[in-house]
Amino acid sequence: MLIRYHEPIGEPWKAVDPVPQNVVELDKTAPLLPKNFNCVDYKLFRSGLVFPSQVHHLRGTYGIQHIVSLVPGDWLSSWFDDASVTIHQFPFHRRREMTPSHVNNIVKTIAGLEGRVLVHCKKGETRTGMVCAAYRMQRGVYPLGCVVIDAVLHGMVNGSALRDVLFYYPKMFS
Repeated sequence: MLIRYHEPIGEPWKAVDPVPQNVVELDKTAPLLPKNFNCVDYKLFRSGLVFPSQVHHLRGTYGIQHIVSLVPGDWLSSWFDDASVTIHQFPFHRRREMTPSHVNNIVKTIAGLEGRVLVHCKKGETRTGMVCAAYRMQRGVYPLGCVVIDAVLHGMVNGSALRDVLFYYPKMFS
């Protein structure tokens, strides 16, 4: 099932790392797990772009029932009518369109879902890292330093994204 929370935000011609045009061909050779796949906690997983052929494995092996997609597109359309997985789409063409308010709404959505959740963007680094960092801070379990280190270890090197994590997110969840 597909739930689209808003239309894609940003200008498509300025998109950073858009979904490849040849996603169908890439899906045929995709590994079992998406790029940058990792466990955030017992409920939340993170990754780069999820290919349709990977969804069955993610569902069966990790019990993932919800996929939160931060990129626009319909490459997962073969799963839109499947009741075993819900695709929650919050499409952003670029990281800079993701305001702390947007991230807060995504984290609230994740927190309200029953079952395990996978959040992803194209590479699983900056957009995904922002959501995972905010999720961890919202839960109040992880100190800010650990959240930032984890974000950097997973590829978040965007200065403005790190600034948001360091300065804006703590105010939202304190």
